[in-house]
Amino acid sequence: MKTYKTISNVTRRKGLAVLGAILLPGLAHGVDYGSLRTIPASAMAQGEQIVLSWPANADIESYLVTRRDSAGAIKRFDGGATGMVDADVERGEVYEYSITGTNTAVGQSAMGVIATGIEAPLMDDRGRMILVVDDTVAPALEAELERLRRDLIGDGWEVARIDVSPQAGAPEVKAAIAAAQAQEPDRTRSVFLIGKIAVPYSGSIYPDGHPDHRGAWPADGYYGDLDGNWTDSSADVTASRPENTNVPGDGKFDQSSFPSEVELEVGRLDLSRLPAFAGSDEIALLRRYLDKNHAFRQAMWTLERRALVDDHFSHLSEGIARGSRGSFASFFGAGAVQDGDWKTELPGNGYLCAYGSGAGNYGSISGVANTADFAAGNFKVAFAFFCGSYFGDWDNENNVMRAALASGDYTLAAAWTGRPQWKTHGMGMGESIGSAARATQNNKNDMNFYSATNRNRVHINLLGDPSLRLHPVAPPQSASAGPTAMLRADRLVAVGGAGARLPPLPRCGVGRPIRPPDRRAGGRARLHRCGCPRRRVRLYGARREAGAGQRQLLQRQPRCVCGVWRRRILAGAERRQRGGRRAADHRGRGGDGQHRDQARGRRPIAAADRGARPIGFGDQRAGL
Repeated sequence: MKTYKTISNVTRRKGLAVLGAILLPGLAHGVDYGSLRTIPASAMAQGEQIVLSWPANADIESYLVTRRDSAGAIKRFDGGATGMVDADVERGEVYEYSITGTNTAVGQSAMGVIATGIEAPLMDDRGRMILVVDDTVAPALEAELERLRRDLIGDGWEVARIDVSPQAGAPEVKAAIAAAQAQEPDRTRSVFLIGKIAVPYSGSIYPDGHPDHRGAWPADGYYGDLDGNWTDSSADVTASRPENTNVPGDGKFDQSSFPSEVELEVGRLDLSRLPAFAGSDEIALLRRYLDKNHAFRQAMWTLERRALVDDHFSHLSEGIARGSRGSFASFFGAGAVQDGDWKTELPGNGYLCAYGSGAGNYGSISGVANTADFAAGNFKVAFAFFCGSYFGDWDNENNVMRAALASGDYTLAAAWTGRPQWKTHGMGMGESIGSAARATQNNKNDMNFYSATNRNRVHINLLGDPSLRLHPVAPPQSASAGPTAMLRADRLVAVGGAGARLPPLPRCGVGRPIRPPDRRAGGRARLHRCGCPRRRVRLYGARREAGAGQRQLLQRQPRCVCGVWRRRILAGAERRQRGGRRAADHRGRGGDGQHRDQARGRRPIAAADRGARPIGFGDQRAGL
């Protein structure tokens, strides 16, 4: 049975008070508020209905269920003791449900949140991501960055990249991001900062409850807020750590809350200033992260679909862990959320998600782990959520959250959560962790979904790749088809037969197989984005017949010869043969060769037909 430390038993580090020792009320020894204030809900489709269920709890007398659809419409239901059925649903729609009730045993509200739907549409076009890369690390990581670009394309992203100097200030970096976003404003969705990119500081806040930590905190959401008014004229606070001191005109912003809605998801990968990782410099740590990122996307390793909770603030009445507990239950089911010790459980047993909280400083989380543990160990968790004193302000040497990203072969994302609770439940429906960060940043007064202190504050940041999802789709390795098939350089042509195995599918650089486009959807292939490094333009006959303007248009829309998307190519020999016959007709017999072809029942080849039309593998689809 797990035991919980009371406030008197928690070690106080010199000069560092534990989170909550000063400001958090409601200490009740032996009471697990994080668990008692969580309603672990799950959902399933039953015909044209959505069935919600949760464990019976004699201390909760009644439940209120609030539903929100993708248009923001709210509907409320009375819940039963163990669930409810929602028959007023539509296929293809995604719904968010919050389940609330009052736990009379502790006199506090309890909540669970889940996102679900019936046959929700597949998302194969995720928008556009901007990679912002430190130009001092880019040359050494060019191969890994190119591989990341291909992985993102294979996951449905369009990718743009800008390299910036570490000496560039935050306003300069933001201007570069805004310029890249303006090229495709309707599609740009996410920003991934890699390396020592300028850290914007803002506000006069202390979300960890320590007055000596009041001041400006790192605020990467500044890069995602494209139209907010960020000022540097009014905040005037002196902190024990110089980086948190915020006075007018010092380059740190005044805003404690986001001045307008954050438009872009932002994640950061900064593995500099980690001397605890002896023998591994910044380049080596970045390379290791990019390697494990690639391995996760390609399903080279997997972790159990379950979650670990190591909560050393369970005695605090605000229930700091309840948001993570509730989201984990919606991801994996209540039975797959386990209490346990981080350092004894995670090295040997894999968990897709984990939460750890405890008294802390910049390099440690009491009862969970410290930077030295991450440098020496290999914790099997991909998505790590933490809460504790000081280290949520992560822009410092040997910070424990950045150390989590640098460690081992598994951890890919880290976030400081609990103040406020993060809105991560959408990840259960395939959303990225970047979308969860942005939803949390923009949550001002959503009382039905994760009401908590410190909503909409600038300290809400994501460390790691913002495009990551819980369940990446592994690329296919081979396929079979009814008819026998042979591979040609330009297309796959069915040649007859039945029950034969195809040779290994030709694959582009992102590891995705070739697939013919669906003409009913406008000719767009589902797995169409190509990251092949041998990308080339093939115009064939269209180059000679088209005018300069048409040539330019074709060159702006290249199609890679690897086969994910390709133009219809008339065989060169056949084209030359047809052209030769028509020229002979025209020269030898006089008159218009085109009209003569029409008289003979032939369809003349128009200039547009000589160009390329999008197909996949020819008109016979070979069962792909």
